Amino acid sequence: TKAIPNYNVMGVCKSALEASVKYLARDLGLLPEYMVFGVACGGTIRDVAPINSKRRIHGFDHFEGLEQTQQPIPSYAGWHEGAFRLNGPEYPQTVERVLEDLSQFDNISIIIEDVHDLEEPSEYEIKKIGAVHIDVDIYEPTVSSLNFVDKCEWDKIYIRFDDWHGHESDYDKHERLACKEWLDKNNYKYDLLRNGLHGEMIVYR
Repeated sequence: TKAIPNYNVMGVCKSALEASVKYLARDLGLLPEYMVFGVACGGTIRDVAPINSKRRIHGFDHFEGLEQTQQPIPSYAGWHEGAFRLNGPEYPQTVERVLEDLSQFDNISIIIEDVHDLEEPSEYEIKKIGAVHIDVDIYEPTVSSLNFVDKCEWDKIYIRFDDWHGHESDYDKHERLACKEWLDKNNYKYDLLRNGLHGEMIVYR
């Protein structure tokens, strides 16, 4: 996630997300559970919940912001250590306020944990999954998010990467690299649906 002053893209992004989720349910029949890595202030999971009211949605975040990546990042990305933490300059909300806001949705469960330290999916009562939204920005937590996905039960899943940057070489070492390594390691087949600022694909096990 990158905050861009005076650049109103959120309406467009949320419309695209909603369209993708509706496509999932209608055309692919993917009705199992949904996972969101990188809850932050709750914007994405709040949008996903009402249009997936019959689906359990699991959100993961430690709410402490980004870790220090070992990969190169563009100076303008704003991906410094601690960026996007709650009760910080980008997101002034407290954890308590975000959790209170999300409590209005009965189908949301929030796991407050570092993605590198997640236990088995059964510990969080996660059953078969059908969709994953990854918004952890940098390489290392993307790797751990996808490793956790591997532990879950699924046949095919829709994955949306929030910071894919498909045509920007400055971001080659982050979500796209982690995804490529994951696909290659597991020999997964996939259909790439979107290759722009956001990345979207269907992955087949």
